[in-house]
Amino acid sequence: MNPVPWLQMTNMISYQGLVRTFPKDEQPPVVLPFYTFRMMVASGGAILFISLWGLYLFFRGRITIGKVTHNKLFLLTATAMLFLPYIAIIAGWWTREIGRQPWIVNGLMRTEDGMSVMSLGLAIFWLVGFAIFETAVIAGTLWFIAKVVRIGPDLTSNIPDNMHEPLGNLDRPSNGHADHPEYVRPV
Repeated sequence: MNPVPWLQMTNMISYQGLVRTFPKDEQPPVVLPFYTFRMMVASGGAILFISLWGLYLFFRGRITIGKVTHNKLFLLTATAMLFLPYIAIIAGWWTREIGRQPWIVNGLMRTEDGMSVMSLGLAIFWLVGFAIFETAVIAGTLWFIAKVVRIGPDLTSNIPDNMHEPLGNLDRPSNGHADHPEYVRPV
């Protein structure tokens, strides 16, 4: 007999054995939450790794403004990691939502008891509306990310010392008329 039975949940076979002790109608699906949880953790681990790598390069003085283009592998890896937060969020959501089935509130309310009463037409309307909204959000995100990547960083601008850039000459123009002040960027 294992003195700490919750340690058995560290592998899928023990977890499936634990799930089988519940009545058949109260058993959640096992396979999909098992893999979505690992996708979530792997995405988070990769994000942590790239963050620690960036800190290492920063503290070693290899990722300064002047040297940032010399770290092509880091930049390519960081760019490839753009979608990992989205994968982690969606995988975590699937893990939670599928893993809690068939309960909304454990032991009190089942998912079939928590459904809204609506007509088929209204359900289709909301499903289509939600799909259009989510498609627009994903398309907007992809468009914005592609735009930022296409433009790239501005490596030609002069970088002011101490990260303070003066706005330039804020005095009134010589004609005395200042309906919109001119901000001259110092050279």
